[in-house]
Amino acid sequence: MLNITPYSASPALIDIFCRVIDNYGDIGVCWRLAKDLQNHLHIAQINPDYFDPASLLQTLFKHHPTIPNTIRLWVDDLYSFARLEPRIDPHKTQQIIQGIHIMHWQDNTVSQAQPAPLVIEAFGANLDEGFIQQMKGQTRYWLNVEYLSAEPWVESFHAQPSIQANGVAKYFFFPGFTPKTGGLIRETTLLPSLANFHQAEKYQWLLQYIGKEVADAFIQGDQLITLFCYPHAPFLSLLQGLQANHRPTLLLIPEGVLPQAEQLLQSTHADFIRIKRFAFLPQEQFDYLLACSTFNIVRGEDSFVRAIWSGIPFIWHIYPQEENIHLEKLHAWLNSYPFDTRLITLNTAWNEVSSCSSSIESGKLTTSSDTLSKAFTQLFQSDQLHSLQQSLLDYRRHLLKNQTLSFSILNFQAKHG
Repeated sequence: MLNITPYSASPALIDIFCRVIDNYGDIGVCWRLAKDLQNHLHIAQINPDYFDPASLLQTLFKHHPTIPNTIRLWVDDLYSFARLEPRIDPHKTQQIIQGIHIMHWQDNTVSQAQPAPLVIEAFGANLDEGFIQQMKGQTRYWLNVEYLSAEPWVESFHAQPSIQANGVAKYFFFPGFTPKTGGLIRETTLLPSLANFHQAEKYQWLLQYIGKEVADAFIQGDQLITLFCYPHAPFLSLLQGLQANHRPTLLLIPEGVLPQAEQLLQSTHADFIRIKRFAFLPQEQFDYLLACSTFNIVRGEDSFVRAIWSGIPFIWHIYPQEENIHLEKLHAWLNSYPFDTRLITLNTAWNEVSSCSSSIESGKLTTSSDTLSKAFTQLFQSDQLHSLQQSLLDYRRHLLKNQTLSFSILNFQAKHG
């Protein structure tokens, strides 16, 4: 059995470094990863055969048999973190949440820390030079967890080492959708929790977190659509598709997202479509919001993966990049699996229309807008959503064959031994 002791002032087993760049995406992924790694460490305590004898985790304990079961998560912006995790006090330099040591990433704190045997640098976070120098002789594995991508080249670069100036090998770890990548974050309890999230539980959840109006509408069979998208989203095309079907619909939009939504809805004079704003949810509740909805529009890497696990039809509003590089990443994902053509059409048209007109010819923009409106009109017909959902559940089952990101990290076997 692994020799794991409670947290103390001794060094951590794992250091995770996160710089918050886009408000919530970076810390959203890192917080999920930290919690899931912690869960896998607990499983390893109970079942010593859970990981391969030559795995990263088993190797660490061979060399450091008294390392405590501690994960230190270093974050440079605790205010954004507190939106996702209400228990965070943004004024504290360090605190423990769910057994994970949260550190405010500042020069005066990181310079005094002894590097962990496993250091995870999220998304090329650029570690402090003083900390990097201290890693020599302390850190056995240095992983850079990259952004999620379905592009074919990812498999070739996954887990490749690069010796750094301090003598420590840095491995580039790519999350992904195939067995030759690092996999996706998926907690062991997630799918069982969603499977047991029945109508009565959904009503109570909506009542508590969104409001009675929405909970009652859900019971009455109204359509619920969650929109967590970027400001330039082609919202009008969605409204046109909903108008054509005359089904009572509630659009669930977080506060501050799509600020022009109410004005655009008013211009349609469709009184059977309503908007409900709600406060920012704790991260652990987001999965239940997606599961309550009929259709989801999400943005960012973390929400995209959660939408996949929900099994509910969705659009991924990918973050726009110069020269439409984001569309290449979108197409790489859509080409990675034989998806239903409706999902391909919706995701492609939505992201083409939402790209600025300066980067797409006006004729193509008009064509994409028409395609999107027609696709929404067809989608919200009575039988379309159900059949699309079945195809997405097939995709989810396909992904379950792969290792999760947390398991891949702790079960990693470096080629140098």
